[in-house]
Amino acid sequence: MDVVRQVFSIIEKVIIALLVVALTLMVVFIFSQVFARFVLNKPLSWTEELSRHLMIWMVFLATAVGYRHGAHLFIDLLPSKLSKKGKMVLLIIFDSIIIYFLTIMFVYGLELVEKTSFQYSAALQYKMSYVYMSLPAGAIFMFIFSIEKILEHLGLLKERGGQEK
Repeated sequence: MDVVRQVFSIIEKVIIALLVVALTLMVVFIFSQVFARFVLNKPLSWTEELSRHLMIWMVFLATAVGYRHGAHLFIDLLPSKLSKKGKMVLLIIFDSIIIYFLTIMFVYGLELVEKTSFQYSAALQYKMSYVYMSLPAGAIFMFIFSIEKILEHLGLLKERGGQEK
């Protein structure tokens, strides 16, 4: 199980590295735009578009990392009333429902990517499907972290039932 946890941690570190690069690029692009517009009086046409598309990717990638750490809104009124084993079962059900919706998000995200494969961005003329690919990519990473959560819950259930890991 330690190897599996290390794999999940490596995936998270790669995502965080991508987020750092994307944020750094956004800052450089936006600063360049402000400098070009107000100092050189020659605004750049592509910086706003590319920054916006980087932000879209950052949202879907960061959502997965936030989900892994339990940073999203969660009302624990019902789980807090249950026994530890009941709470774990309920959390597995919650994570299974999330996996169901992530599967839908992935499938329809791929459809969106396919439908936008003939559209090009206004300023840089790259395929818009590259931007929309953030939807299924985010779904995949959240799916992976959902599996991790379910494995954690199952591991806790086995341990509490007296079985060894």
